[in-house]
Amino acid sequence: SLFYLLQQSVITANPDGTIATARSFEPGEDTFHEVGPGLWRVVGGTHELALQHVDGVKTVIDSEEPIAVLQAVPFIRSASLNLAVTVIGWPASWIVRRRLGVQASNSIELRRLSFLTRAAATFDVIYLVAWMMLLKPVLSTDFQVYSTALDPVVRMLQCAGLAAIAAAAVGIWSVWRASQLQVSTLYRLWNGALAAATLGVVWIGFMGNLISFNLNY
Repeated sequence: SLFYLLQQSVITANPDGTIATARSFEPGEDTFHEVGPGLWRVVGGTHELALQHVDGVKTVIDSEEPIAVLQAVPFIRSASLNLAVTVIGWPASWIVRRRLGVQASNSIELRRLSFLTRAAATFDVIYLVAWMMLLKPVLSTDFQVYSTALDPVVRMLQCAGLAAIAAAAVGIWSVWRASQLQVSTLYRLWNGALAAATLGVVWIGFMGNLISFNLNY
């Protein structure tokens, strides 16, 4: 779900009535023209896309991908929305607090605690994106990129898993420490959500064998 939340296939409607989408197994785009109701064929070829509605969801069936389909995602799960919210969320909250004269915390310790928690969450985001970029070729079955030349990169990301565990420890500690300080219920909930997210990253690491020292894959 993480992979497809950040990397989603896009079908674009062209002004001339054709549609375009990225190729599955090689770089570039293919252009399709309509040959029937809900049926498009690639220009100069036999590759076809069929549009159907499955349980009310727009579903595209690809003649060259018999084991998978493309389905329209709701706006709340669109990659562009989630990336935009992630990028502007924290700076926007800081600006709002400054404009309204609201301090993020009432003590130096709490400000430091907020900084450490956000630093841990930021590291986890970078950690997941790095793994996503490394594993991205798997989605297009582009396996020739994997060789011993990637061993240093894989080893570095495996070691970064130890830092992800440390980030989770910071998240848990921040929840415990905040419980001893005078903070709002909303702050406690937000802090708890971030801590749970850092634990989730560690769970992903162990379940996906990302936190490992084995270079065989």
